[in-house]
Amino acid sequence: MTDTLPQSTRPNTADLLEACDEGPASSEFVRDLVSRVGDKWSVATLSTLARGPLRFTELQHAIPGISHRMLSVTLQALVRDGLVDRAAFAEVPPRVEYSLAPLGDTLLGPIRALVVWANEHSADVERTRRDSVRPGAHQAVAPPSTA
Repeated sequence: MTDTLPQSTRPNTADLLEACDEGPASSEFVRDLVSRVGDKWSVATLSTLARGPLRFTELQHAIPGISHRMLSVTLQALVRDGLVDRAAFAEVPPRVEYSLAPLGDTLLGPIRALVVWANEHSADVERTRRDSVRPGAHQAVAPPSTA
């Protein structure tokens, strides 16, 4: 089992909360952006495009389980946020390629760090999930009766 971090090496909660309020972005914007780039399809799309430009169908085949609609919605949002570039070529038939934009490239380090963390802690998470489905495991304490 992985030990939890000693209190002295944990990030200060106040520092984490303050980071949401630093800079020109509001905490609402930060939450929205983290939600966008942190969802499973965005992570998969950005990670796949890190290998190089792909057409829509190639990208769909490279990401197991993603539907046509979900890929379309994900790409539109990533293009809108400047994380993915969309290049349309005036050919017959028309050709569109998607590639990682320079801004999207800056997310690869944090995505990799999250993947490394998930790999390092997968056994702990799986054990906690397994334990939480057992009767009596991690039960919430009932509030005191007012009667």
